[in-house]
Amino acid sequence: MATAEIDAKNIRQALAAHGAWKDRLSRAVATGVSDVTVDDARADDRCPLGEWLHGLAPDVRHTHRWRTVHELHVAFHGEAAVTLRLALEGEIAEAERTMELGGAYQQASTELILALCNWFFALI
Repeated sequence: MATAEIDAKNIRQALAAHGAWKDRLSRAVATGVSDVTVDDARADDRCPLGEWLHGLAPDVRHTHRWRTVHELHVAFHGEAAVTLRLALEGEIAEAERTMELGGAYQQASTELILALCNWFFALI
């Protein structure tokens, strides 16, 4: 398996993949159904961003920037799993609260986006 590259294009793709996850979760909250399980949502290595992060060369995975993004990505998936579980259990109002400004999911998402943007701007 080839080692993933790290450049501004990869970061832009990672941001797009993150946005797609948010859309998927929003649909689950709105409908109460999902095409992924809570365990799948919790896994940080099964989405395009996670696959890319885990596929980077070892020298990159030992950097402070990678560790920060990885930790925030793990936290994001933890909050996504909580939100999805709430949605699937019919706790729609609580699931929506996690996605609102100041909610746990929203905060985890924002922190991850900011870290990815910082990485992007360091590369350009």
